Amino acid sequence: MNMIENLTEENRVFVSFGGKCSFRCLHCYTFSRNFQSEDFFSIESIINNLKRKNKFDIIYVSGYKENFENPNDGLDLVEALFSEFRCHILFTTRNIFNEAQVLRVSNLTKLMKESGKLLFACVSISAYESYKKIEPSNKIPNPEKRIEFVKQLYENDIITFLTLRPIYPDAFIPTKEYLKILEKSYKFCNAVIASGIRVDDYIKDRLGTFPKDYVSKLTDWHCFNDMPIEEVNVEKELSEIDTFCREKNVCIFEESIPAMNYFYNHSKEEI
Repeated sequence: MNMIENLTEENRVFVSFGGKCSFRCLHCYTFSRNFQSEDFFSIESIINNLKRKNKFDIIYVSGYKENFENPNDGLDLVEALFSEFRCHILFTTRNIFNEAQVLRVSNLTKLMKESGKLLFACVSISAYESYKKIEPSNKIPNPEKRIEFVKQLYENDIITFLTLRPIYPDAFIPTKEYLKILEKSYKFCNAVIASGIRVDDYIKDRLGTFPKDYVSKLTDWHCFNDMPIEEVNVEKELSEIDTFCREKNVCIFEESIPAMNYFYNHSKEEI
């Protein structure tokens, strides 16, 4: 079977249903004034748009909104993307699935493996006791339900990443909350992805009590167009998370591509 050497950022594409996300997380960059998105409201339009792009090996079902507000709609999209393009797929969600929906993910995982492709499920949890500070919508399941969902995916042999991002300054979301999430879930995920928050003035205003004088640096981020975006310094917070993971022998990464390659390269050895 012909397999590429490595998965790369250059060979990935992002897809998402159009419109504003109804989850409305307060840290979300898509609600910043200058954010621009491509609006595709049907699976057919998403697929037709991808057909116009250059060669790609990975599809991220992520980016503009919560694509699994109705999990069946999101799963319809994931299944259609694999049927059409036969690529690796990563999806991200803050929602949870029922047993029938988890079975769909499990069946697709098996089907993709037969073609030498991998499916990666990312479940985002960015706080524990304080989660309503950043996720005020009642549509978003509480952290305990998402932790149980991580376990459910993992126990169905689905490559599952616990996504702790964005990581906030300890003064806003105490680092002990991330450690509590990890303590409850580290045995039931394949890897942890943790990275710091990026903010503009609008995001800081939405977050309200976010420490505006926290040490930051300007950064170039593809999601923003001609907009000053700051990368918040959370090195100390990330160091505590990293220490926990290493002590528990849990794989931890700052970005998804290295995490995917870790498991991709293991899968190549098995084929």
